[in-house]
Amino acid sequence: PESPGGYWVPAETRKKPWDFCRTEAAHAVDLPEDREPDDFIRQHVSSASLTRYHEKHDMGSDGSFEFRRQELSHMSGRPPHGVSDREVVESYREGSRAGGLVREYMRHSELALLLGDTLYVHGQIIGNQFVCEPGDAWCIQKVPDLTASNGKGYRIVERLEEWVHELNVWAASEVADWEARPTWLRLPTGDSLEAWSGRGGAGLIAYGTPGSPVPTVVYCRWLEDNSMPKAYPPELSEYLASSGVRRVVVGHTPHG
Repeated sequence: PESPGGYWVPAETRKKPWDFCRTEAAHAVDLPEDREPDDFIRQHVSSASLTRYHEKHDMGSDGSFEFRRQELSHMSGRPPHGVSDREVVESYREGSRAGGLVREYMRHSELALLLGDTLYVHGQIIGNQFVCEPGDAWCIQKVPDLTASNGKGYRIVERLEEWVHELNVWAASEVADWEARPTWLRLPTGDSLEAWSGRGGAGLIAYGTPGSPVPTVVYCRWLEDNSMPKAYPPELSEYLASSGVRRVVVGHTPHG
């Protein structure tokens, strides 16, 4: 019951796993949530319920569990109701095991990719919604490094090609750390980055959230209030041009 919600979720919308399971238990028997005894709630705590919680409240991907059920239904030629919760959970686990599709994807993925005069990142190379650096902040040139002398949790790598390389080396080391320590060595007990650092790959997990302790190319956007692209500031455009980059390809957020 004391397990906290993700520290990166705003306090006003953050929800504990126990409270989510309490809601599921109440809906199962059509009773007010405050009348459910703990023993009854525990009957509704399962790998499936915790996965649904994680997708809805930690990842912003509510409904993914049922989408995966539909996918398994299509792949196996069965109706969706013929695919159990256990099968859906097992499909997630299978993908993350050694040799699994998701594991291999993570091992071969790169956070930044430079192909000729085109730079690819998931979110952006500059943002203005970082909790770690208010205002406009570059993500480019910054590589997470807890030992950095500037005390900001990242080091500056000025040459573009070197930054791309160093960022990907750091990400690969985080994936390797997760492979070596995939489960919690120390369960989170609070809503802070430090409390959630008791497992392998915690740095990369944090880097992919809105609570990232450093400006991140993953969870990042550079858009006008109407979600249309903003022009890069002149100094960033000049840096890209001097580095031989003519275009930057990004995703993450719908435009328009």
